[in-house]
Amino acid sequence: WILPLGLIAGWSNENMGPAVWLLSLLVILLRHREHKKAPVWMYLGNISCLAGTILMIAAPGNFVRSGETGEEAYSLLWRMYLRCYAEAKGVMEYLFPALLLTVFALIVCKGILKENLGRNTVLLLLGALLSWGAMILSPHYPDRSAFGTMTLLICATLSMTGKIVDRQKENAWMFYGCAVLVWLRGMYFLVEYLGLCWGWIK
Repeated sequence: WILPLGLIAGWSNENMGPAVWLLSLLVILLRHREHKKAPVWMYLGNISCLAGTILMIAAPGNFVRSGETGEEAYSLLWRMYLRCYAEAKGVMEYLFPALLLTVFALIVCKGILKENLGRNTVLLLLGALLSWGAMILSPHYPDRSAFGTMTLLICATLSMTGKIVDRQKENAWMFYGCAVLVWLRGMYFLVEYLGLCWGWIK
């Protein structure tokens, strides 16, 4: 079962595929460092994820999209500027709400309560950083590429929120309230998108 799952994970999109592969490789290396034997399915999943990533990056559609950007018409310095702008747009437009919540949870969990984040949370944050930073290699940062990064940020936020709620149970309603607001914002965009697709919104 891990072979098709790893292939799909690697074939997800141009930034999440490599990030997931590197994260799974890091987990295997960490287990070796702790003298724990990694199960066979971890190796198979990592290899199939790498295969999916290669297939996705080498797909003809990627070269077609890259050619449509017309990036070759600009100088190297201008291309670097445009790519940095795309990275900033990814953070400030597509990822900002999820990033804001993550930073808030990080300040409360680590800065105020002095809680240990734990390896899983650190790996999730590292994966989000990798998947966002990987787009510097692409001439275009579409909004869909932010989905995987946003998911990793939300998972890290939920992990930290669990630690915060355990310490501050009397204030748990505030965190749950924030979660509901984020959910409502996500549902608003989803309903708007579906309404436009179905012709309910003109």
